[in-house]
Amino acid sequence: MTTTEYGRNAVETSVVTALGPRPVTRRPELTDTTSAIIDELRSAYLDVLPTGVIAQYAGQAVNDLSSSICIEALPEMAIRLARVRLDAQIGRATAG
Repeated sequence: MTTTEYGRNAVETSVVTALGPRPVTRRPELTDTTSAIIDELRSAYLDVLPTGVIAQYAGQAVNDLSSSICIEALPEMAIRLARVRLDAQIGRATAG
């Protein structure tokens, strides 16, 4: 993974097939939830971003929220958080 000039990890933008490995989360019991979130986000963002980027942002959202909200609310909240972050990524890409 490369680091940007701002000290953050660069977003992976290589082409990834839709049938990649299952997403890795810190909590294995959230793998199915993360996969479902990726599937939903992919339908909205696949024309703009590769599957690998979508999976990365979905996994980060699940990991960021999993310890602070109830499991029933996790899918909806993680989708919302990932959408905000993906939209920001698209905005940075089109601005630069």
